[in-house]
Amino acid sequence: MAWSEIINSYLNTRNKVKQINGEWVDMVKPVETQHARSGNRVTITPESETIVFNKWGKKIIIDSILFFTNTHVFPRLEISENNSVVYGTQIFHGITMEGVRTGLSPANLNFVKNDFFEVVNADVEEGKYMVNLKKQIVLPEGGTLSFKGMSSALEDGGIITYKVYWREIEEG
Repeated sequence: MAWSEIINSYLNTRNKVKQINGEWVDMVKPVETQHARSGNRVTITPESETIVFNKWGKKIIIDSILFFTNTHVFPRLEISENNSVVYGTQIFHGITMEGVRTGLSPANLNFVKNDFFEVVNADVEEGKYMVNLKKQIVLPEGGTLSFKGMSSALEDGGIITYKVYWREIEEG
């Protein structure tokens, strides 16, 4: 008998969990990684989209989004990989008092209520805004976070400076 052999078959040092079928299996600890991405004075045009992350098949927790812009740009968070409807699964949008859905550009945040963002500093005359995420966001299946120019309001382009912190969790 080798020393590595367990003499008592009931002795096991691993943590176990009981599955619904009654079988005991090793408990797997999820692997969590932290990520940060920032952009400094990124040019925004009506056709451009700046992708911060595009991650699917793992749990993502967005801890912080802070951005500055001098133009009509809005954040987009897509929670379905195969979406063909404009506001179908893009959760960063608001509703106006006229009942119209709209992107959450900083200028819109002053009159469109939403659950996610707040303007923390603004020079309305100059069209400069600093926007902050109000609460943590959990994406069980992943998602795509990006910033996009509003083609209907964006004329000459502008800039965006952003920083985003998020965690990715793989359930082993």
